[in-house]
Amino acid sequence: MIARNLISSNYPTVALYDTVESALILMEEYEVSDLPVVKERNFVGFISKTSLLTKELDQEIQENWCDIPESTVDEQADYLSILNIFALGSAHQLAVLNGTLYHGTVTLEECSMALANTLTATQKGGALLLSVDPRDYSLTHMSRIVESEGVKITGLWIEKINANGKFIIYVKLNTEHVSTVANVLDQNGYHVMYRSGLLNDESITERYNSLMKYLDI
Repeated sequence: MIARNLISSNYPTVALYDTVESALILMEEYEVSDLPVVKERNFVGFISKTSLLTKELDQEIQENWCDIPESTVDEQADYLSILNIFALGSAHQLAVLNGTLYHGTVTLEECSMALANTLTATQKGGALLLSVDPRDYSLTHMSRIVESEGVKITGLWIEKINANGKFIIYVKLNTEHVSTVANVLDQNGYHVMYRSGLLNDESITERYNSLMKYLDI
């Protein structure tokens, strides 16, 4: 998977010199707090709702209002590189570029779902995406925790973010009832980034919050 294939199909944009009011309306409609700003297909930066709320509604968006932290990625960047950026920064979305040309936005949600869909498509069962400090990681310990809930690990994939960072661990389980296992792992130092499967009594809101509460490093 590369960035170009992970672009969100419905993430809105605004153009430089659109009004503050039109941008705020888009944010409300799509439930986002940051919007990519473009000028003649070139990426200018992200504009935040916090910034816009300090402006007059009829003002036009200006280039110097936009912020470009670690919020861009090349369209050919692979999945792990994208995950790296999300893990090491605070962004919830990344602008996908070819040079300075804007091609779309990839979100953490889309990224996590793409991984889950790819790695769980061939067999039944739920999946967890975890993060943990390397010093706290033990396959034996983690297996013991999972098996104490009557569940088996049927697949496992590990990626280390960097020399001083955390492991990201994909765990495939032999059951779709993943909530209890996820909660127990979380209590034992394995931060649950995302879960895929039957969520028992979790509400849709709780599932969304679980997905968006990523890598609390």
